[in-house]
Amino acid sequence: MQRTLSKYLSKSVLLNLAIALAGLIVSSKISIELSFSPVPITLQSFAILLIALLFDRTQGLIIILTYLLLGIIGIPVFAGDKSGLEVLIGPTGGFLIGFIVVIYLLSLIRGPLSHVSVFESFGLFLIGHLVISFCGLLVLYFHVGNRFLEYGLYPFLPGILFKSIIGALLISYINRKN
Repeated sequence: MQRTLSKYLSKSVLLNLAIALAGLIVSSKISIELSFSPVPITLQSFAILLIALLFDRTQGLIIILTYLLLGIIGIPVFAGDKSGLEVLIGPTGGFLIGFIVVIYLLSLIRGPLSHVSVFESFGLFLIGHLVISFCGLLVLYFHVGNRFLEYGLYPFLPGILFKSIIGALLISYINRKN
């Protein structure tokens, strides 16, 4: 047990987790509100997918659960400087829950990133966005009804494609550096 804990409590690991958490918080601050939708455009999914692909499952879950806990207790870390439990049960709550799901699922299907091609990374990013979107759309449906695709998917498709391309290139670059 001590050996396992030391893996997650070393200074360098804690520093990397803190940097990733800070990056996730910053990614939520880069937010564009859409007049027709309760779902803003953010870089959160991009940050979450990088976390899911660069950290192991436990580390990724530590990051996202810390992020959600900070938001729930009132620190405005969510998009639009929002916080509180009501965000998790509101129209965008499913996307936030999707962050947990995607970290878990991607850790199951990906192998060592050093063996992942740019095309495989692109596929992992697309799968990740699909998982986040699915979770988000499930909850959004209960808030907006039949317009859930109009509000929660269609406006985001170009961004999903763009973030997946950039993410795949970034993962490829990181692999070459390591």
